[in-house]
Amino acid sequence: MTTLTFKTYRAEPLIGDTPWMTKTCIHALGRLLQDSRCFLEYGAGGSTRFAAAHAVKSLISVESDIRFLNAVDGYIQRDSPNLDWHPMHVDIGRVGLLGYPLQLKSMRRWLRYPSRPWVAGHQPDLVLIDGRFRLACALATAYYAQPGTTIFFDDYLYRPWYWTAERFLSMVAKPGRARIFKVPDTHRPHLRAALVSACRDPR
Repeated sequence: MTTLTFKTYRAEPLIGDTPWMTKTCIHALGRLLQDSRCFLEYGAGGSTRFAAAHAVKSLISVESDIRFLNAVDGYIQRDSPNLDWHPMHVDIGRVGLLGYPLQLKSMRRWLRYPSRPWVAGHQPDLVLIDGRFRLACALATAYYAQPGTTIFFDDYLYRPWYWTAERFLSMVAKPGRARIFKVPDTHRPHLRAALVSACRDPR
């Protein structure tokens, strides 16, 4: 009797050259990138390649899925080898689809995701919120960034659990489902407590 052995292979992620956004949002983000010198994105992928194509001087990418981040790195090394790119993998425990954490026992690590680029000393002028812990990332930007820093928050319109951001940031534009904010001149009351609380929500 012949025994057949099957092996399961995981295909490498395919990374597009634009973000997973509507055309309206892609256009709005592209306009902001034209004036950006230092761009921070929470969530690597098509937005990374899109930003590189817009010739930003410096690009910081925060990602919870190391396999996905390595795939993005392959595209950047091939297409934009001279880009000042800072890929940051943040270990938040075991992750599933789109870098979503699967283990509550790793919750203590979750705070690292929104705070990592700021602790490393980066000061971007444009921040894309498009990965995990979106509210926490917006609030971390409000806490750490220079006043006037621009935030592009995707998928904002139809997700009311993100709307707390409006208490701590100044909304300046509404392109499609996204919202564009500015970091205000001073911290608004209870910002730090809201940030710590938001780190428990990986959405």
